Amino acid sequence: MQFATGNYPAGASVRICTAMIALFATACSPPPGDDEASETAASQVTAPVTAHTEPAPVVDSNPLRNAYFGETHLHTAYSLDAYIGGARLTPADAYRFAKGEAVEALGQGNRISKPLDFAAVTDHAEYLGEMQSTMVEGTPGHDQELLQQLRALTDENERRQWFLKYVIMNTRGDKPQHPPFYAGPETTKSAWKVTLDAAEQHNDPGRFTALVAFEWSSAPKGANLHRNVIFRGAQVPDLPVSSFEVPREEALWEWLGGLEKQGINVLAIPHNSNASKGLMFADTNSRGEPLDLGYAEQRAHFEPLIEMMQVKGNSEVHRKFWPADEFADFENADSLAKFSERVIEKRNFVRAGVTSGLAWEQKLGANPYKLGFVGGTDSHNGMPGDVEEYDWPGGHGLEDGSPARRQGAEVGGWLEAKDLNPGALTGVWAESNTRDSIWDAMKRRETFATSGTRLRVRFFGGWDFPQDLTGQPDMLQRAYAGGVPMGGDLQPSKQASTPRFVVWAVKILTAPISIASSSSRPGWMRMASRTRRSMMSSGVSPRPGCGGWTASCHRSATASTWATRATGTPSVQRSCQPSGAIPNSTRRDTLSTTSGCWRSRPRAGVPTTRSRPDWSCWTMCRQRCRSAPGVLRSGIRRRRERPGHGVSLPHALTGIHDDPASSPLGRAGDVPGGGQ
Repeated sequence: MQFATGNYPAGASVRICTAMIALFATACSPPPGDDEASETAASQVTAPVTAHTEPAPVVDSNPLRNAYFGETHLHTAYSLDAYIGGARLTPADAYRFAKGEAVEALGQGNRISKPLDFAAVTDHAEYLGEMQSTMVEGTPGHDQELLQQLRALTDENERRQWFLKYVIMNTRGDKPQHPPFYAGPETTKSAWKVTLDAAEQHNDPGRFTALVAFEWSSAPKGANLHRNVIFRGAQVPDLPVSSFEVPREEALWEWLGGLEKQGINVLAIPHNSNASKGLMFADTNSRGEPLDLGYAEQRAHFEPLIEMMQVKGNSEVHRKFWPADEFADFENADSLAKFSERVIEKRNFVRAGVTSGLAWEQKLGANPYKLGFVGGTDSHNGMPGDVEEYDWPGGHGLEDGSPARRQGAEVGGWLEAKDLNPGALTGVWAESNTRDSIWDAMKRRETFATSGTRLRVRFFGGWDFPQDLTGQPDMLQRAYAGGVPMGGDLQPSKQASTPRFVVWAVKILTAPISIASSSSRPGWMRMASRTRRSMMSSGVSPRPGCGGWTASCHRSATASTWATRATGTPSVQRSCQPSGAIPNSTRRDTLSTTSGCWRSRPRAGVPTTRSRPDWSCWTMCRQRCRSAPGVLRSGIRRRRERPGHGVSLPHALTGIHDDPASSPLGRAGDVPGGGQ
């Protein structure tokens, strides 16, 4: 294998994230083990704990880790906004769908073509008890007049006005609080038990993981600061906490800290920074004070990940601020700015946030925006992982439930339906398909996100990887032993001056299509004055790929970021058909999602069909060229810098698998529930 070289001072340390490389060609030996495929919080932190303590079954564990794909953001009828849109599926129904069972939603049968490995139902903590009263006869408040109105709503305008009055104006107001039809915390506790029982019923260690979760949905003056709160196991509080009790993120972290003191492992995942009005990666805390070390450490501890993409757009980047990035127009969801006085601004986007985190670390000694990346759907239909384009029914019930509405309607209070997309998936590298293993992978940031495909990407960084590492049969063992994976910290080296990186990618075929690598580029971001990125192009191959390169450091005092993207075959977008139908044999794996009449009105000058590469994941790695810990992390990206922007690195791939049988990895992960 060929490496580009550069000079690094001895003792430099490298931070790695998920890479931005499109690699699918190589003479890479199949890595063993991958054959599976506010202060008010003080009153909340001592909440009673519920634990389900059935003995855990013995599950096979792979120390070299398998790729598992799942959903981390999903709403059922227990979320008021989903219910008012027509959702009637319960948490138990959602888990059945994730496992491959058929469900009926919005008057039609639905089934995911390939089951998920794990899923989390994240119904809003706000209005959770109210929905128990709405749907379950005999529950306190069931016969309350306003809930009778809610159950009887059929007219679209009446539904919208009801929702605006009792949800939007409340949650986005100055003092959000439970509505007049709330019958008390016992209703919330009952609804929470429904969620817990469903997760326990469907959790099947080794085959399917049902994570216990909820969404905390703070939206001060319309700024989206929502977090999905995910628990490691079955030990959880008797009640979730909502933004009615703890209105801002610092109070949420205090609540989470109280749980942690009780032995409950929990993390939070922010989403839709693209709609955060500049608050998601702000320079001040919720009181308007400059960020300090305590804030940075607390946020980094409880929020190791961020949701990069979902139905309401891609939060990674925007064409307005990164015009040289030819994929910066991917799922921009511009109409978000037409609601709640939002503005499209640079600091709303993850790339800007992660970059600013490097500066905060230099100033404070800790990075508040040290993030790995995940993807979710945020579907409000109760169907997790429903990302296939060929039969996507929309994501918000009746609001976008037909091709006509997806072209001309609005999703109340959020955006125009034409800017929606089917969403994303989360991939994790974990020892086994169990709650603790999946959660641990999230906590250490060994995660990636895809636009809905099941493409697997691994990324390692080290100081002394041999140049022929990707050709070795024990590549994974040596990569873990001699380096760190995405999400880890590459400690300083006094002997080596140049870090080396290895990326590995393979596509799981869910349809008879080819896979090719489009482009591959490690890149780095300097906080001092400017950003530069390097580019490395790869060959084309339908099979697993590996590649490696050696980094160069430009200044000894700067932090930097490396990124890798893996892409699928460029394909022609579906044509504009009134029915919104395309052949069932065509899957998301083959389709570009940038524009199309089936869900969005093409922009002026943009054809209804065009060829664009699909995307799957990106890894950001930070490298610091003096002795300081670094961080390697992962995430999603469908972006590519234009060739010639930054320093070009040489081609570093060799050996194409012409026969899928020539690599055991060519057939990996086709067993549902067994890892991808």
